[in-house]
Formats: sequence, C-alpha cells, structure tokens
Amino acid sequence: MAGVRPGWYDLMRGRSYFLARQPILNQSQALIAYELLFRNSEENRAVITDDMAASIAVIQHAFLDLGVDTALNGKTAFINISADLLLHDVLEILPPSNVVLELLETVPRTEAVVGRCQALRQKGFRFAIDDVMEDDKELHQILPVVDIVKVDMLGANPEAIGAIAQRVREHGKTLLAEKIDSKAQFQAAQDNGFTLFQGYYFARPNMVKGRSITPSVMQLLKLLKLIVSDAELEQIEDEIKKVPEFMVRMMRLANSSSYFKLEKIKTPRQAILLLGRLQLSRLVQIMVFMRDGNGSSNADPMVQTAVIRGRLIEELLETDQQSALKPYGFMLGMLSLAGVLFEITPEDIVRILDLDEVIAAALLRREGKLGELLSLVESAEHADTLDDIQTFQEKLEQLAICDTAAFNRMQVDALRWANQI
Repeated sequence: MAGVRPGWYDLMRGRSYFLARQPILNQSQALIAYELLFRNSEENRAVITDDMAASIAVIQHAFLDLGVDTALNGKTAFINISADLLLHDVLEILPPSNVVLELLETVPRTEAVVGRCQALRQKGFRFAIDDVMEDDKELHQILPVVDIVKVDMLGANPEAIGAIAQRVREHGKTLLAEKIDSKAQFQAAQDNGFTLFQGYYFARPNMVKGRSITPSVMQLLKLLKLIVSDAELEQIEDEIKKVPEFMVRMMRLANSSSYFKLEKIKTPRQAILLLGRLQLSRLVQIMVFMRDGNGSSNADPMVQTAVIRGRLIEELLETDQQSALKPYGFMLGMLSLAGVLFEITPEDIVRILDLDEVIAAALLRREGKLGELLSLVESAEHADTLDDIQTFQEKLEQLAICDTAAFNRMQVDALRWANQI
C-alpha cells in the first residue's frame, strides 16, 4: 500500500480534544443541566468557523469519547444546533431524554425548520431558542415548536425582557435567563418569571480534556457498507472488532443511561442489537465527518466533490423512489474519487472493501441504476461546453427522473450540505 496518504489509510494518532460545560440552574440554584460548548484549545475559548462542524465535535466528544454518563453526570445537555445539522440525520443519534437542542439565532424560521422541529419533538426531543432579545415576528414563528426560550439578559433592554417574558408565559413555555453577570440581573429575571438561569454570576464554563483516536476513512466506509446492506449480524460484529475505536464508542453509547436496559451490555453483538443499524450508521457518519476531532472538516476540494456526489446521488435515488439503493448513494460518491484520494485503483477499492456487485458495477463500469446516476453526476460536473451540456441533458432525459431545473436545485442543495460537512 505504498503511496497511500498518511492519516487516511493508517490509524490516526491520538489527538487532544476540548469541551466546556456551563451550568444551568433552577430557582433554588440547583444544577439541572449543562450547556456543552465547543473549544479548540485549553484557553477555554472557541474560534468557530463552521457551526455544524463545531456541534458535531461537541456531540462526538460528549456522547462518544467521554460517554453521556461521564459528560453529564445525570444532568441534561443543551447543545447548539445549526440549520444544516438540524436537517441532518446524524442528529438522531442523540438520546432525546438527555438533551435539549438549542437552535442558534442564525437558524431561519422556515417551514422546513419548523416541520423538522415538529418531527423531532414527536420523537421526544426538546428545543430551546438561543439569544432572544426582542418580542418579534421571529420569536412568534418559532414559539410553537420550542420548549425553552433563552433570553440574553445583557443584550435585551428591560422593557423587551418584560414583553418577551409575558409572551412566553402565555404560550406555556419555560423562560431561561442567560448571560447573568450580577445579583441584580438574577433578581430581575426572577421578578419576570424566569425559572432557569445561566451566566458568570453562577459559574464560568469548566473545561474537559481528553484524547481521541480516530480510525481511517477506509475502515469506516467498509463498516458502513456492511451496516447499510443486508450483511449478517456476524459479519458486522467481526468488522466492528477490527475497528476498536468504533467499538469502544459503540459500547459506551449502548451502556449509557440513554438506553433503558435491565442489565449491562457486555458484548458487541448485544450493543448492535440494542442500537440497531440506523444508529450505528449515524455513529459511523459522525466519525467520518470529524476525522480531526477538533471541529474542522477536511478542506481538500476532492473530498468536497466526493461528498457532493454522494449527497446528490442520494437525492436522485429518493426522487426516483429507489429506496433500496439509497443507502449506497453517499458511499458511492465518496468511493468514486477514492482512487485520487487514496492513490489506489478502483479495482483495489472493490477488493479491499469487498463491495457488493451492485456498487462494484457502478464504481468500475458505471452499470446499473447507481452507475447511471454516477455517470449523470459526473457529466454535470464537466458540463463546460455546449457539447458537454448536451451530453448531460441527453443522459438526464434517458433516465427520466427529473427535469434540468429540479436537478440544478438538488445540486445546489448538495453543495450547500457539503460545504457544512
């Protein structure tokens, strides 16, 4: 395997990760929750360039590296959520009973966002809205689907705080006063009916540090292939045992208090059966996305192109109602450029991952429905001349999945999603 990029095929060395927890108190000043905060150094501050990557880092470190019981000690976690993460499937790996999803102020109040919140609330998730400073239209739009309203006690004026508090109480929601710096602010919040409190007056965020070891992308993709296919339980179990870093996180998740069980989960097989394939696939995705463990995605443009391909193929399969093939879409997009990323041939990729014929045929010969879609996506990427555009349009017409306008919308959505990943 000479020539393979260091850090991709071989196991990455252990890396330090940082996490901060700021207490959230009730009216008796008893600790009832922590807001989990992204940190990328020991200086107890964050430089965030990607909200989604930072949130996924927090999820990985708190729920997979540390473990929910160690990170929270029986308390609830407030986790900041961007719009892209809200709409992504990996979010559902979180245990609803242990978390409050805190919508950042940048999350738009669109129908898609409101609908997603409603769907997650039906699954037991709770929501908070962050940094509220005005009793405005945006607050009115989101109030029906949130449980907790966090009011910025430093940024909002006293009149606005009173109006917000009245509005929130009328809707039967909980008021949380954040950024409390003084006893006077604490008293003002109590006078306005707030029941939860957070700020430097009570406690500054405390740091948690650890070391995380991440397996290679190739290992994770091979495991993902088994999980999303109809592979036997024994095959999945054997492959997980070859990826000890994944197995440790899986066992930790399965033995967390988030999953009700009569006895301790002792074996990988028990954990697989308890979590199910969907949760396992989400766990793999988190580990793929967060290879460096510090809240920043790989900026290699080839990686971005591979992710865009995978996402676009997934959307095309959904449009074509090819649900049986959809789990292969993201993997195919990644693998289609793996020859460049890993400096090995597609034939070696098929052999190393022992790919099913349906995805091997698509990858090697562009055959089958998956192969046709991959060829279409590649054609769209290279549609620079009139001849190229005509070739793309002919392929799209032959597949009869959607028109050019719909394809372009899906392509833009895939690009936006990939930029966040």
